[in-house]
Amino acid sequence: MSYNGSGTFQINTTGQPVVTGTVISSTAFNALTADLATGLSTAITKDGQTATTARIPFAAGINSTLVTDSTSTSTGSIITAGGVGVAKALYVGTTANIAGTSTLTGTASLAANLTFTGTGNRILGDFSNATLANRVMFQTSTASSGSNISIIPNGTVGAGAGTANLRFEDSTSIATGNGSFGNVTMVQDTDFRISSTRVGTGTYRPMTFYTGGSESARIDTSGNLLVGTTVTLANSTFVANQGVTARTATASGTTPFLQLYNGNATTDQKIWRIGAQTGGSFVIESVNDAYSSATSRLYIDTVGNILVPSGAVMPYAPAPTGIAAATTLTNAQIQGQIISATGTTYTITMPLGTTMETLATWATTNIAYDFFVINTATGVITMAVNTGVTSLGSLTVAIGASAHFRIRRTAANTFVLYRLV
Repeated sequence: MSYNGSGTFQINTTGQPVVTGTVISSTAFNALTADLATGLSTAITKDGQTATTARIPFAAGINSTLVTDSTSTSTGSIITAGGVGVAKALYVGTTANIAGTSTLTGTASLAANLTFTGTGNRILGDFSNATLANRVMFQTSTASSGSNISIIPNGTVGAGAGTANLRFEDSTSIATGNGSFGNVTMVQDTDFRISSTRVGTGTYRPMTFYTGGSESARIDTSGNLLVGTTVTLANSTFVANQGVTARTATASGTTPFLQLYNGNATTDQKIWRIGAQTGGSFVIESVNDAYSSATSRLYIDTVGNILVPSGAVMPYAPAPTGIAAATTLTNAQIQGQIISATGTTYTITMPLGTTMETLATWATTNIAYDFFVINTATGVITMAVNTGVTSLGSLTVAIGASAHFRIRRTAANTFVLYRLV
């Protein structure tokens, strides 16, 4: 007797099957019982006494009435010392506990939350592959759509507390608990915050902004905004390496202003602003504390004319330079603006043109510098030119008179001395 290879047990030993009138033979009967025992020993016992010697195909699947949850490799309805190969979909009705590494070679679709327990959990992957398409990335499943990643709080958060926070650590803070990190935080009912800060005894770092492959601006650790430079100037919270522009839309009728505010000043004197008016004039204004009115203090029109609509022009007036004998003037004596001549008759000579090149910061040609000569001497005072200096008008100053002179720069190291009055 034997199984026929398809699971059917055949009774075919000698003397089988028996027919009517066959004499009972112990040999035939013992052979039958021995074959029956062999057949039963080959079968799977329900109490688990036997172990299969080959894979068992279950055409209709496997059912178990044991409802105990599996919490280890030795509990649950199905226990195996080896791996489990599943050719079709796997469905777990409650919790799937995986103690080791879970390796997914296909797409994992989750219809519920992904929850991490314990500490030090990570999402690991190749985020820096040289081939961009091979990096681990976050991407929407909706075709031809943008990807939006949100971080939300769990429940209600009180005012002033962080509701969502994205934190960027450096390797030192991870390794030692003392390092630098950056934060992007939404603060409940307060503000949206971007910060460069530290943990433990780490170092505060500046916040930098890059465009075109190089640094364009930064906020240093003192809160100074630097544009186009990394150098902080004393008592300056904003430093720009290039020009600063306040711009309004074309034909909007609004004057763009750069405003200065000093909270320590008295009432209605805290605010000053400079701007460009619609007609092209540059204007300086004072503004009251309520921002309800502004008073223009100075205009410069497109021709270069200066208008002071109220108040007086108060020029710098140092002590006069005293001269009692013939001399060649120095820049410092001319910068006194008034020359008081005493003594008798003598000549006062202008400096060389090369010397007067440093009299002032000459931005260009056709710029003037005025000074006066008051003659309290007993004789006539005569002004004389020098190399690089020519003159126009009378150069003598009568006894008891005063004269108004103007120095005009016509080219580098070249000047004209004019007698105005």
